[in-house]
Amino acid sequence: MIFFLGMLGGCESDKILVVHDEPPAVAIQDPNSGATFYAGEEINFVALVETYDGTDFVDIVHQWESDEATICVPTPVEETGYAICTASLDQVRDYTITINISHPSHPTASDSIEITIDENTPPEIEILSPQDGDILPEDELILFSAIVNDVDESEENLQVAVTSSLDGDLEITANATSSGEFTGGKVLSVGEHLITMTVTDSAGRTDQASIILTVYAHAPPTISAATIDPSLPVTTDDLSAVAQNWFDYEGSVERNKYRWFHVDEDGNLIEDMTETTSLYPAAKTVKRDLIQVEITPYNDYGDGTPFLSSVVEVINTAPSTPTVVIEPSAPQPSDSLYCIAQDSIDADEDSITYEYAWYKSGVDLGVTVNVLDAQFIEHGDSIECRVNPFDGEDYGLSSSAYAVVTDTVAPSPPQFDSPPAYGNETELDLTGLCEPECALTFYCEDPISSWTDTGTCDLAGTFVYPVSLTPGQTTLCYSTCEDMAGNLSGSSNTIQMEACDPEDVYEMYGGNDVTTAIDQWSALADDGSTSISILGNILSDDSSDWFVISASDDLSQDLNDGRDNFRFAVEFVSGSSDYAFTVYRGGTSSVDLECDTAGYTQYDDFNQDIGDSDHEIPTDAQSCGNGSGTLNDCADDSKEYYIHVFRKTTVSSCQSYELNITNGVW
Repeated sequence: MIFFLGMLGGCESDKILVVHDEPPAVAIQDPNSGATFYAGEEINFVALVETYDGTDFVDIVHQWESDEATICVPTPVEETGYAICTASLDQVRDYTITINISHPSHPTASDSIEITIDENTPPEIEILSPQDGDILPEDELILFSAIVNDVDESEENLQVAVTSSLDGDLEITANATSSGEFTGGKVLSVGEHLITMTVTDSAGRTDQASIILTVYAHAPPTISAATIDPSLPVTTDDLSAVAQNWFDYEGSVERNKYRWFHVDEDGNLIEDMTETTSLYPAAKTVKRDLIQVEITPYNDYGDGTPFLSSVVEVINTAPSTPTVVIEPSAPQPSDSLYCIAQDSIDADEDSITYEYAWYKSGVDLGVTVNVLDAQFIEHGDSIECRVNPFDGEDYGLSSSAYAVVTDTVAPSPPQFDSPPAYGNETELDLTGLCEPECALTFYCEDPISSWTDTGTCDLAGTFVYPVSLTPGQTTLCYSTCEDMAGNLSGSSNTIQMEACDPEDVYEMYGGNDVTTAIDQWSALADDGSTSISILGNILSDDSSDWFVISASDDLSQDLNDGRDNFRFAVEFVSGSSDYAFTVYRGGTSSVDLECDTAGYTQYDDFNQDIGDSDHEIPTDAQSCGNGSGTLNDCADDSKEYYIHVFRKTTVSSCQSYELNITNGVW
């Protein structure tokens, strides 16, 4: 604005004209104060700058601030007078937006508006077609479709673009329909494409989805290799040709051409023209054959590249699994077991041998023949016989048979050894035979009581049972045994024993033969004042009782008495029905034997005057004298007498005998 001072008059004036500068003005044109935008949405802030003194706009600088934070740095105003700032705000809240303009020679001018930033939810997109992984031909129009949505604005404001990793922008960008649908079509180049579909809302927020699809050129199928299954065939195997990784973009059913070859000893391939399928029959192969196959994939567009397999060798066929049984099928502990293997077949007609292994409760017994001796088993054992068939090259699958050893046979009755039926001992050790390790029960009785004892048969099959006998009483005993399986034997033999009463007290001193004749007495005088009583018996473990008795003859007394008092006498007081004795006078040889060996129950030895040529028998036949013409001379008849007592029969009993021995008794 120009101010004029003073009065104007005529053409001239002596007054000075003064011109004053006016500062520029600014007003925000867009957006309107109170407008609402989304977080992240790009906003164009536009203000109009006016000058009143002809100041050039390029000398005026504008700067935009949001609550004292700069959102557009100082920039010269455009020649058109507009100050433009493009920015986005991320925080959801109310903002004061201010523009400040400045000039080096003018004061600052400014203008402000209020705007609101709301939350902005990005749009969403889902690809409907093509499907991820689709394989499509090169000459087909591919339909790209998607569904989009946005909670903040209408779907028709959403723009969808499609790109390919091979072909770039497919140039089918368009906005979605009001229902959120997008559709576009394009023919793609051959190859694998990463397809990306991007949706953008009006605030510039985006979402995208991707798929991979392959566009192929029409061609025959492919394979990566040809193989034969099984790779280690035996003579019983049919051979199958397998095309590895057969692939056809056209999606046709797998089709192949097959050529089968034998390889001769020089390595030449000889085709078998009669076999053109994927199967080569086992009937055409033998052990050591070398086989190869060629596979050519094909479809309606032609043949693919053929592949020749590796050579496979027909190897030895292991023998088949045998049938195995154990005999006997229900073995007793005393049985040896036989493993019988049969029915194993060798397709190569090789000779088959069988290898055996025996197991007890899963533990290898180390027995490798088909017979398991009974010493290895006992009641309750679980036995397995495992058989491996062998054809000289390979083992077939093994087979096993099983049996459980069950003792169902009662053990034999125990057998007592025969003890002395009669004896002096009151404590006996009874012995006998029994089934090893069986449980023994002993049953005994005498006229006074009965009792039961238990024991165990030892591993050697013998037993010892101590028993106490009551003197003078007959004791009977028998036994049974029960094996570990609970089988009970019958009763043993019954034995009978008796500890004799009276006891043969001389037994401990010997006397069983003449060399050990019992000599426990002093000489027996001929005065009849003493006697010897011997009470004894002869038992089954004894054969004889021998005693030696000295008898003395007092010659001086005989002469004084005029009578020979010597009379050695032996007689049975009891036992004469079972016993007899013989007497040896003065020695033990046969010439010393008195009478005969049949024995007798009474014996006397004395001198008797029976008369002779020079005198008659005296009134007392025992009279004697010296130098008498009418009597025998008195003589010293002292002697040792060996008395042999024996039973009249071989039948033993506790029947005792009693001998009374005297000298000088008349």
